Amino acid sequence: MGHKSIPFWTTLVLILLPLGVQAQPAQPAQPAQPAQPAGLLTNAASKAYKGDQRFWFSVPEEDRLVVNLDGKEIFRGIGSASVLLSVPSGTEKTFTVVAQRRSAPPDNRILEEQTYTIQIDKQAPQKPAFSASTDDGTSYLISATCDDNALLEGIYESNGASRLLKREDGITRFSQRCTAPCSFILWAVDKAGNYSEPITFAAEAAGFTILNPEPGLWANLQQLVISKTGSGEIYWTDDGSDPFGSAGRLYETPLLIEKKGKVTLRVGMKLPNGVQFEKKLVYEASDYNEGLFTIPQRVSAAKELEVNGTFVWKIGSGPWLEKDIPIKLVPVAPFKRYIILSLKKDGLIYRYPILLDGKTADSGAAGSSVNHEQVQTGTQKPQFITAGRLRVLYWNSADSGIIRYHFQGDARWIDYNGPVVVPPEISEVAWLIDRGLIQEGPERMVLERQSAGMDIQSGRIEYRPFAPVQGTFEVLGLFAGDRPPDFAACAGEDLEWRYISPEGKEIYRVRTDSLPPAPPVLSAPQEGLWISGGVTITSSSSEHEENVQSVIEASLQNPSGTTETKRAVGTLILDVHRESPVLVRLSAYTVDASGNKSSPVTRSFTIDSNSVYVSSKGLSSGDGSRNNPVDSLQKAIELAKTLNRSSIRIEGSIVLDTPLSLSSGISLESLPGSSIGGELRVQRKGQILLSSGTASIRSLSIIATSTEASPLISVQGSTLVLDTVRISVKGTDIGSIFAQQGNLTFENCLINLEASNFATAIRIQESTLRFGNTTLNVLAQKYGNAVDASGSTYIQENSSVSVKARDGTIFQFTNMQYTLVNRSKISLTADFAAQTCVSSGTVPIVKDSVFYFKGNAQKSVVFNLGRLDSISHDTKNTITGNYFIGFTAVLHNAPKGFDLQAFNRSFASTNSPNFIAEDL
Repeated sequence: MGHKSIPFWTTLVLILLPLGVQAQPAQPAQPAQPAQPAGLLTNAASKAYKGDQRFWFSVPEEDRLVVNLDGKEIFRGIGSASVLLSVPSGTEKTFTVVAQRRSAPPDNRILEEQTYTIQIDKQAPQKPAFSASTDDGTSYLISATCDDNALLEGIYESNGASRLLKREDGITRFSQRCTAPCSFILWAVDKAGNYSEPITFAAEAAGFTILNPEPGLWANLQQLVISKTGSGEIYWTDDGSDPFGSAGRLYETPLLIEKKGKVTLRVGMKLPNGVQFEKKLVYEASDYNEGLFTIPQRVSAAKELEVNGTFVWKIGSGPWLEKDIPIKLVPVAPFKRYIILSLKKDGLIYRYPILLDGKTADSGAAGSSVNHEQVQTGTQKPQFITAGRLRVLYWNSADSGIIRYHFQGDARWIDYNGPVVVPPEISEVAWLIDRGLIQEGPERMVLERQSAGMDIQSGRIEYRPFAPVQGTFEVLGLFAGDRPPDFAACAGEDLEWRYISPEGKEIYRVRTDSLPPAPPVLSAPQEGLWISGGVTITSSSSEHEENVQSVIEASLQNPSGTTETKRAVGTLILDVHRESPVLVRLSAYTVDASGNKSSPVTRSFTIDSNSVYVSSKGLSSGDGSRNNPVDSLQKAIELAKTLNRSSIRIEGSIVLDTPLSLSSGISLESLPGSSIGGELRVQRKGQILLSSGTASIRSLSIIATSTEASPLISVQGSTLVLDTVRISVKGTDIGSIFAQQGNLTFENCLINLEASNFATAIRIQESTLRFGNTTLNVLAQKYGNAVDASGSTYIQENSSVSVKARDGTIFQFTNMQYTLVNRSKISLTADFAAQTCVSSGTVPIVKDSVFYFKGNAQKSVVFNLGRLDSISHDTKNTITGNYFIGFTAVLHNAPKGFDLQAFNRSFASTNSPNFIAEDL
């Protein structure tokens, strides 16, 4: 307390009176205190008094008494005397009293002398300086300080326990870290016993959490979502300025922060008790593909989100999950809860807060309140001051008399000597004022019972993340039902829930696990690999989680088209029979005790116990395995015969410069997983011969240059299948394929011939040729022909055939067993002789195709069918639904007057005539 002084004129010093006529003292006099045995006696003491005081002095009859007040003699005489020291209310003064015992005159010698410094202090000390601060609304740093000449007194409550500060403790400075709810009622007491007006402070458990955004780099603009507990107002800025300043905006509901780039977010809470605190975070956001994902802001019932695009996702701090695990969101009735959904695509993370609203009706948020000071005023009535559950009675002035009080249930009257802490069980107080001759009262007052913070009538539900890392419990809401809610976690969450009773006891815990375990570690052949024998597959949990099984499922597709499935836990053994190759598709996943399945780890490979490998990097000493291939087709064929295998797999470019006889059952093909990966370069006398059985060529490129053999492929009395084969032949007089009494099948092939003289691409005799989804191109300087067939069956569908030469023909058909050209494109370019289809003996079936002619030939004919009267079968519906473009005539040597209509009457169906068009 600072120095207190008053003008001199305000001080009253009552004159010294004989002891026998003393007035009634304002305060009870101190008991007699002898200065010396049988000497100067007095009740005076050097100290501070909070009220007017009367002091007496006495000496033996044979001595004399002298009293000086502040240097002025005010009494000299025999026996006893008294002095009343008094100051006006609200002031204080220090007096110096000197008392002497002297011998009788004339000696008048000083026998004894006592000096007293007495302070009469009616001035209340200043209220304590009080400060409270918090960083989170829960933990408070409390500081209280009083003046140097005063002490702290009062009561405070924290962590459910109340504590007293007593003047006897001698405390002038107080600092305490408290957890809300907490309450304080403090006052200062000076040396005289004067007390200040009490100060009060109460803090409820209040705070906020910024659910979104978080520090980081986000690919979308962010929504501001804040969860608040307790009372108070939330303010925010997004430019780093003070949220409580002029730029601060009041937060009421979630909103979009329409700002991209670096954002400095400051959010502050202003509490009812005047304390304010804030949190700050910095994040960066862009509007890159802002509308890439459509995510709801609120979900009120269990829902599986339909999100387009390629991404991985997670909820909260959980692990990233693959898209094949559905994003299922499940609210818990009747509560509200926010979750954070993150999507990652192309290295960018999109972050979305979603409200899971399980409330059927909004009953309002449960809150808490702070008990502020309550005052009941009246003449000499006490102030009833409360803070939280703390209660104090305070009379503002006791100068007009002595105040006495007693509480209900206690008959004792107690003199009031400063603010009175009221026990929590007390409900009534009585008091009176003793003014000496007059008594006022007693009066009574009923005291209100107080509670701090939330008046919890119900228990509360709390939850926390349980895995992959256990978090801290958060309050979901209050609950007063007879049975627990139906707790559920969203996909990607593993949560633990608990119910705390109103008494603070834990009643039960429930775990809801919807978090898929981590994908397994799969030990299996590499993707696309071909292996030659059985294999053991193993799968195990990547994180070695307890109660997690690793399941392997395999689909085996056999060459015959049949499929079989196998399933095992941990280990799967695959034994492959002779039917090869077998395509194996693996899917391995983990399953936890809750039935959650991880994303699958997939693998496809081929078990091939029936192949010999040949490579441009192979060795003559190779054993024909995938890792040790041979270097020539001849060696591969020999090994296939020795090992009883049927597949020759080619890697790189292999030269064929001698005739190669294919054995029955042999297949030439590229390595798996490549389209036209292997290549045959046919040179000199290189030729592919097939004289018996069935063989195939698949996914290969065959290039023939400087070859002396023609045709490139010869089939005698056998069957050859070409699938996805690219053939290129260059030379003088060339042919690519010849078949006699054989069967040929072309599927998805491309055949190109380029001749400096003559070229016939395909020639068949008494054979069958099926031509599908294939392109055949012939370029010759002199004569060019695409297909020359006699006594055979020829079927062409969905294909393209073109010939460009001086003299050109697309088809030469003689005495055919059956001929069909369907849905095809036919193109002929010639400068002299130009006939698209020359057929003798039969009329081919040609449907829904387009015929083009380009070139300088004076006459270009689509069909040359010989003499019509020599055709023995019905020609109706044979040539129908076609377009003819650029030709001078549709039919060679047609009778006079034979036009397109006559042609259609002879060959087309009524509903599908042929057309002559300029172009399509």
